[in-house]
Amino acid sequence: MPRLLVLARPDHHEFPGLRDALGAWVLAGATISALPPSGEDASERLRRILAKACPDVVVAVGGDGTVHLVANALRAADCLERAVVAVVPAGTGNDLASQLDPAVPMRPRALARVTAWLAGRGPGPTCTVRSIDLMEVTVDPPAPSSPIAVANVLSIGPSAALTASTPRGLKEGLGGLAYLLHGLANLSEVQPFACEVRAAGLRFEGPALGVFVANGSRAGGGMTIASDAALDTGCARVVVVPDMPLPELARALGHGLGGAPEEHPRILAADFDALRILVPDGTTASLDGEAHALTAAQVTVRPGCLRLLAPAPDGPRTPPDPH
Repeated sequence: MPRLLVLARPDHHEFPGLRDALGAWVLAGATISALPPSGEDASERLRRILAKACPDVVVAVGGDGTVHLVANALRAADCLERAVVAVVPAGTGNDLASQLDPAVPMRPRALARVTAWLAGRGPGPTCTVRSIDLMEVTVDPPAPSSPIAVANVLSIGPSAALTASTPRGLKEGLGGLAYLLHGLANLSEVQPFACEVRAAGLRFEGPALGVFVANGSRAGGGMTIASDAALDTGCARVVVVPDMPLPELARALGHGLGGAPEEHPRILAADFDALRILVPDGTTASLDGEAHALTAAQVTVRPGCLRLLAPAPDGPRTPPDPH
């Protein structure tokens, strides 16, 4: 058994099959850590664990926020090149995990696959280690921060605020659908904000309803943000939704639900490897679902540095769970 670190939150104890898997991994010498609900507390606990030794494998039971936490902790501890992150999707949206394997929803099949891979410890007919890019985001205010690693999507503006304000009870009851329904219910309250976006292939200055900086293609529980974005191309994609009347915004939302938001004639998009964004002080941003307030952000792409367990591209796929 490799040096194994398993991360789960206390409310995941009822995840089907997790107790049995934890028991087996403890007997094999794994370190088990129950993450506190607070992001800062969880980050500090993980930092202390990684300061002792870099694990070979991190099993992350959770959603995009948990992957965000793990990626940043591994980066800070200089463990990215050593550790493989095996995601057991148990969050609300699970957008990153669904891009690694669209056939695996929030079900114990993913846990069974991770367990089987650990038993064999190496690429096999159903699993492989896939290296994906990370976006490194330096945010102001009031002074530039240390870069924050983002694995999936950075969103800025009303969509980020709506994500942060989605009621917990709604998320627990509806999963990723909660973000969409909460957004639709509050669409009339969406207000434009002033922003400036600078990238090699795009210049925008004016009122906007949203800016999405995408390493992956989906966020918000399955909404397509950037249809051409991929996790391992060495570049990311910026999508700007300029101010527009509410009926036109609703049509743009329809394009997103249909999987092609950039087909809307007023939406701007471009690939980049370096990007600068300026917004009013205190504008809400969401980094892999984690809320921040910022005035400016500098984004660069670090290719192929996060190693994730994923289905083998040419191997048998996990069939959809009918239940």
